[in-house]
Amino acid sequence: MGSLADLTINRFKDVPAINKQIPSILYYLYMEDIVTEEFWIKFAVKGNFPSFNSLIFTRELENKFLQAANDFTNWIE
Repeated sequence: MGSLADLTINRFKDVPAINKQIPSILYYLYMEDIVTEEFWIKFAVKGNFPSFNSLIFTRELENKFLQAANDFTNWIE
């Protein structure tokens, strides 16, 4: 999810509508069995983040991404 967060939140930060598109992107990935319900609940709801240091993957970036993905999270629960 770090790469998806980087792509949407970080690289397209100058596109105001990108946050509104994140739930749709996640829904598409869910329908294509790329993101599973089990994974998303573990990741977004329970906060089971990978523990590694990366220039791309930061807690701040993930928090912004999860906040933007709130509609998807509510739907999947």
